[in-house]
Amino acid sequence: MVSKHQVLALALLSAAACGQSTSSGTQSPSPAQSGTVDAVLQSTPAPSPDPRVGLRAGRDAAEAVWNLKVVSKTPPSTQFVGSTNSDLAFKGNYVIQGNYNGYQIWDITNPQQPVLKNCN
Repeated sequence: MVSKHQVLALALLSAAACGQSTSSGTQSPSPAQSGTVDAVLQSTPAPSPDPRVGLRAGRDAAEAVWNLKVVSKTPPSTQFVGSTNSDLAFKGNYVIQGNYNGYQIWDITNPQQPVLKNCN
């Protein structure tokens, strides 16, 4: 499963690669290039009404996304079902996802179809 953090990281990387042209033909830095997540978030106003307001919480929490694209909803491995995933690390095409039960390593070469490589 690609988490919201992974999607945000990909969105920030994509935004950082794009500059905006000015009338003089020079590139001005995008909000992501200015170095702050707040600058990126402030550059795109939230929809009104905001679908995230009033979502259910808990194990059957509701979901709403704006300014991002969900690329995969891969189910967790059996060892990770029902657990809160607390940590993510990235190395090349791999995501290391950790929680209190251990960690699992996902190959995200194809983000639409992550492949579980290791689960401890």
